[in-house]
Amino acid sequence: MAVKPIVQAVERAVNKTVQDFQKLGFNFITESDIQCCLFGHLREEKLLNARCARHDINLAHSEFPVKWENGEVGSRYDMVIWDPEFLSGLDEDNLDDLWGSGRSEQARRIPLLIAIEIKYFHGGCGYIKNYLSSKSRITRHNDFIKLTKGSSRYCYFLGFSDEDIKQYDEVKRYFERMREGFKRVRKTTGRRFRVLCVSRDDYDEIKLGFCR
Repeated sequence: MAVKPIVQAVERAVNKTVQDFQKLGFNFITESDIQCCLFGHLREEKLLNARCARHDINLAHSEFPVKWENGEVGSRYDMVIWDPEFLSGLDEDNLDDLWGSGRSEQARRIPLLIAIEIKYFHGGCGYIKNYLSSKSRITRHNDFIKLTKGSSRYCYFLGFSDEDIKQYDEVKRYFERMREGFKRVRKTTGRRFRVLCVSRDDYDEIKLGFCR
């Protein structure tokens, strides 16, 4: 299965989640609310359904363990998309064995096409500024460590804010630094990073690297 249509399907689901957040803002109180909304839209995408050993399996999964570069397993991504080519090579016995194993073992064996981290900046731009400036480098935050040190091919950071994210030049500069940091990581690892941060009520957005 080609990668680009899957990436486009994921970004359609992201766009629907953004529309829900901006039009139905009072439906969202926690980060988990956003995560559940995105998960629902991902599961609606037909391209994310794979066929494996006569079984239909959806590629979108939540709270899936991170497989680090050194092969160890720990922490969890908010959302992942499994690599469909891996599933296509399994027979019934392989699939039963995989499903019967623990999550850590699954994470070691199942390659990820896409990993997604979600952040709800409930306190608005002040929270964003504190979050992004609390450490000397953007990529030292836990969310970014999982994306930069994990093994997925595509990495998404999705931010949602209660306030206009572009009203502070400092916030824009942080996201530019994030983009430059991810460019450097891509040169050394080959992973593609995509960043999105949106404001409630359709104020504004910062979108880096998404499909046009």
